[in-house]
Amino acid sequence: MAFPARAELSDADKRRIAGDNMRRLMRWCRPVHPKVAQQPAADAYVAIGRGAPVPKELRFRDCHGHLGGKACHYHIPDGRLDSTVAEMERQGVQKACVFSFAGVFSDEVHGNDIVAEAVRRFPDRFVGSTLLNPHRGREAMLRELERCRRMGLRGVKLIPHYQDYPEEGPLIGVACQWAHERRQVILNHYWGPAEHLARLIRRYPGACYVTGHTTAEYAALMKKCDNLYVCSCPLWSGPRDGEQVVAAIGAERLLFGSDLQDLPIAWGLGPILFARLSPREKGLIHCGNLRRILETYSLKR
Repeated sequence: MAFPARAELSDADKRRIAGDNMRRLMRWCRPVHPKVAQQPAADAYVAIGRGAPVPKELRFRDCHGHLGGKACHYHIPDGRLDSTVAEMERQGVQKACVFSFAGVFSDEVHGNDIVAEAVRRFPDRFVGSTLLNPHRGREAMLRELERCRRMGLRGVKLIPHYQDYPEEGPLIGVACQWAHERRQVILNHYWGPAEHLARLIRRYPGACYVTGHTTAEYAALMKKCDNLYVCSCPLWSGPRDGEQVVAAIGAERLLFGSDLQDLPIAWGLGPILFARLSPREKGLIHCGNLRRILETYSLKR
């Protein structure tokens, strides 16, 4: 529901999509389908999901975004930076942790330059992370991390799953050690088996570890490690996904992530806005958890 409700459409078009078109199609039905009055919003987050403006006190923080749509390996409808910032503002996203498209399958140096330029232009909007390719080798990884640190990037992004590098490969530890020594956030598309992730956290406990896509695979490990979090993208497989993930790992360990520019921001917001969770839990997921993390990790140095 949040996707059409928060789209840039007129109220009349939103009403057509949300029900008026179906009502018109069902006029032949006897007895006539009853008119149903919309119930009041259960909380401020449900109201936002229905299209209400986002109050300043409820602004969101996004842990997972991509920049550089023109350098992506597939079509992105609008990969312009200014458009992304405008959409963040419209959807109430105050700040986003971002990394590049380029580098997933191509030139990570070029992609990291795109992210550094975005951070330079919009320092209050973006926290940039250095995307790495372990196939380059240890020395090249360290050179790129240092180069990007000087440009103002403050985190690490791994995506070996797409680069055909083993999740348990030895060079993953190079990135984790860097993040550990500098207390940075390190987000990996997928960390591999829980036992492997546990070994990394034990060896490099100074980093903050985020798994890039929703999973309860690490629920048991998260009870032992307070520096491990999960991104909310995607909560798509069922209407109660949000509640199920929170039941497994706790609202304090789930971070809102939209996967912008790849996916619409509203698509990521909706499953949490409408989840059967308390306003406090929704607030932690949508903003509080990431705000707390960025007050502890990935600080400007």
